[in-house]
Amino acid sequence: MEIRGENYFIQYDPSTSTVKLEGILRLYGASGYFSIEDYNKHRDVPQTETNPNAPYLSIMELFEAIAKEHAARITINLRGLELLNSSGINVLSKFVIRLRENKSSILLVKGTQQFFWQGKVLQNLQKLMPSIKVEFE
Repeated sequence: MEIRGENYFIQYDPSTSTVKLEGILRLYGASGYFSIEDYNKHRDVPQTETNPNAPYLSIMELFEAIAKEHAARITINLRGLELLNSSGINVLSKFVIRLRENKSSILLVKGTQQFFWQGKVLQNLQKLMPSIKVEFE
């Protein structure tokens, strides 16, 4: 399952419960992460209950679906994500809070020191979910 934009790519592998984010993710405001406006040009078929393998309409919708799976272990790989704006950080934080509230998943976040913003953001995510495991390459 994937979401592709002009400068970013998000892929989810349900067999490993791994979300991989790459590129530059700076959609306009929080609504950019919830709306389908930016994604319509990248998808043909909307996801529905009768077509669960269709692409997701928004990033937050994908995160919600992942949280509802209650996987024992979830991995978020940010190593290829060069930039995430404040609205994206907010959406990622909400996802982490949702996982913390579920109390059913171990969360591993893979980051890199190559992009300086990741160190600070991942440190803040640890405050939201102290059990989070962070790996830097």
